[in-house]
Amino acid sequence: MNRNIKQQIGFFIQPEIGITSFDLAARGAGKMILREDVQAGDIDRYLKWLGAENAKGSEIQVRPHRHDSNAVIFLDDVERGQALAISRKYSACVIETSKEGGCHIWLQTDRPLNERERYLAQRHIQPLINSDRGSISGEHFGRLAGFKNHKRAGQWVNVISVSSAGAWTVPREALIDCEPSVSNQPFSPPSGVCVVNNSSTGGSESENEWGYVCGRLEHGADPILLERELVERATGRGKRNAVSYAHRTIKRALSHVTRHDQI
Repeated sequence: MNRNIKQQIGFFIQPEIGITSFDLAARGAGKMILREDVQAGDIDRYLKWLGAENAKGSEIQVRPHRHDSNAVIFLDDVERGQALAISRKYSACVIETSKEGGCHIWLQTDRPLNERERYLAQRHIQPLINSDRGSISGEHFGRLAGFKNHKRAGQWVNVISVSSAGAWTVPREALIDCEPSVSNQPFSPPSGVCVVNNSSTGGSESENEWGYVCGRLEHGADPILLERELVERATGRGKRNAVSYAHRTIKRALSHVTRHDQI
């Protein structure tokens, strides 16, 4: 295990945070290979496979296991100087994804948060630091340091700061959940994603779902988990053959997003 990986995983598993299980992903060429619930002590076993996938052009990603409550939240595309300033004030792991791009921040929180609470905490802090709105999800992957970022001409992803300045205290108001559940709210694309349709009423359900899944995939969502979400949504609105519809939509969207990335 190289120094960058040790630093990043070491931040997660320190006693103050105590994460023990991770999800690993290799994403590229219209597919995502996902390994879920990998114990911290077993990550070494996956590094050779991840290295081979990275050499073939896949982006290597990691997150604390999605279904665990974890005392960290993920913030994406934070300007380098601001990311380092945050790490001086709070316990954080800052990942530089390229020289030109912004940084990932894994920010320690003062309590373990479930997926919905992580989403709410991200939503609260995003406008304060101007991080990427598309990464507000509670289940988002970040890059695993020590591998190449092929979206940035193969630049190496590096840890540039690991700090222990103290956890960010999640404000009580940040966790007030006044939004409907995902299965009941309309699908709409994230900010910056353009969906073309010819309907004066804003597009059909299928058009809205197409824009939604493309936007989520562009921001690193799991295709497998997104497909499950789409099945639930389509079934709830009475769509016939919801399972095959969701599978076909995700497959097309992966191909579309991959072509878009290459432009």
